[in-house]
Amino acid sequence: MYTPLAPPSDPKALPAYLQTEFARIAAELANPVDRVRLRELPVVPTKFSDGWLIYADGANYDPGSGEGPYCRINGAWVPLSSAISGTSKSAAYGFVLADANRAFLHPSADTTARTWTIPANASVAFPVYTALTFINQNGAGDLTIAITSDTMRLAGAGTTGSRTLTANGIATAVKITSTEWIISGTNLS
Repeated sequence: MYTPLAPPSDPKALPAYLQTEFARIAAELANPVDRVRLRELPVVPTKFSDGWLIYADGANYDPGSGEGPYCRINGAWVPLSSAISGTSKSAAYGFVLADANRAFLHPSADTTARTWTIPANASVAFPVYTALTFINQNGAGDLTIAITSDTMRLAGAGTTGSRTLTANGIATAVKITSTEWIISGTNLS
């Protein structure tokens, strides 16, 4: 890792110092590395674009899945953790880009039937191979997994449209093209 040397006190030595520092920087940039250390961010970055990698502290700055690494993709922060993160929902819900590759629990305390909707690619462009996992806990009301104008097919049967996940059910929908998802699971009809 590059660390600059102390600048010279004599101004006449500055050109040689700069030449040495530029050569050191060039040598550092030419060496491939097998890792990157991300500085933990306690606040929302002020300037960013797709392709950025960050590490959020999860307390003062939480892009959606708590502490951990994120990549900016299609205008949203996508978690890069190898562990699936999740959240509990007790209301109707429309998925957003930050929900990619997360699990969603409909808890047993919520006995009301709910509808969770996967939006059209035109409004939320999840990357292909995004997965959304739905869990309907014991005693929870039925959960309708709906899709707007894109297509969601039931694995095996190939039938399309909204799906109902009953109590003690778990299902995962995977985006397989820009406008098509496939869903499978238990207690799913």
